[in-house]
Amino acid sequence: MDITIIPKKLKGTICIPKSKSYMHRYFIALFLSKNFNYLMTLRKDNFSKDIISTYDSLLSLQNTSTNHIPILNCNDSGSTLRFLIPISQCLGYDTVTFKRSTQLKNRPISSLIDIMSSKGCSFIFHNNSNDFSIKGQLQSGEFKINGDISSQYLSGLLMALPLLNGNSTIKLTTPLYSKGYVDITLDVLKTFNINIDFTEDFDQFHIKGNQQYVIPPFNNRFHTIFDFIERDWSQGSFWHVANALNNTLTIKGLNEDSIQPDKQILEIIKNLKYLNNFNKLDCSQIPDLVPILSILVSQLSKEPFTLYRIARLNYKESNRIKSTASMLNNLGISTHFIYQSNNEIDGIKIIPATIKGGTVDSFQDHRIIMATAIASTVSTSNITIKEAEFIDKSYPTFWREFISLKGQIKHNG
Repeated sequence: MDITIIPKKLKGTICIPKSKSYMHRYFIALFLSKNFNYLMTLRKDNFSKDIISTYDSLLSLQNTSTNHIPILNCNDSGSTLRFLIPISQCLGYDTVTFKRSTQLKNRPISSLIDIMSSKGCSFIFHNNSNDFSIKGQLQSGEFKINGDISSQYLSGLLMALPLLNGNSTIKLTTPLYSKGYVDITLDVLKTFNINIDFTEDFDQFHIKGNQQYVIPPFNNRFHTIFDFIERDWSQGSFWHVANALNNTLTIKGLNEDSIQPDKQILEIIKNLKYLNNFNKLDCSQIPDLVPILSILVSQLSKEPFTLYRIARLNYKESNRIKSTASMLNNLGISTHFIYQSNNEIDGIKIIPATIKGGTVDSFQDHRIIMATAIASTVSTSNITIKEAEFIDKSYPTFWREFISLKGQIKHNG
């Protein structure tokens, strides 16, 4: 589905959806605490496709009938895949099968495969298919894993290893990127009575075995387990940037004391609007913000601006560095890539300019779609987005809310 956006200023009140990062982890913790039935009462209508993948996969793992082989359909969700690979091998099943899209197949999991293969698990890849199966039970011990490809490797192990009989240690062989998402994992684990010891610089984690997930007690403030889950600063960032571009939105629901890393958008906007004394930004801890940051700096920076340490974006839903550059170029903004010594793209230099409208290929990437929508509010002419339906991966109500805020769109079939 292609859509065309007619440039309009947005005005109104927006309540941000629940955090996708927290929801994945809470759903898994509820399952491991044997309280997955709490989730059965929730309506899935407004769940993102990623969250539905985790929900349905846990439902398959919950089936304990004789000879049941769980089939976990991860679709496009990297979180579902990387979290449940280690967790599924702690539950006593002889075989667990994973299904994934071609897009997800292209995202890296080799480090996780290597370390689990040395700890009692066998991976069987199906010919002419994106599917694979895992046999064997994960064994406790020492796990060495890199921290600069995906923090989801670490989060998946942190959720799985407390279930094993023996104690375990995780040692990171490279610096940890996206530390804030590991903070979220540790926060949820603590909420469910799982204790993890770790060093101050986050390079070693010590996990005692035989721990039990325990659902937190309810109180008058919380009516359901769903009320424990914070709202999403990653999604909120798009609307905050809209305000920075002179839209008039009241943004509700976000926790100002949140540990979500993308809360940094507030400080970045403040510095760009009122200080404007920097021309580059290390995005290693906030990679999901890069598409909307690229729109922000293209309009607010007074000089060329570089977003760097973003090599991991080469392996997201799209090659997100190239798709971000393509988005900007098609809107009339020039860009240059920054390369590492191994010739991998690690940054993008953005030359501020007026957004002139045009046609943007979404590359089926939800964050490119949302960033382009916000860019339309300062565009001098219409913007067409190809395959705009892929926004459902993370924010299925986005277009409905965009229209409710006076945004104007046309469906092109």
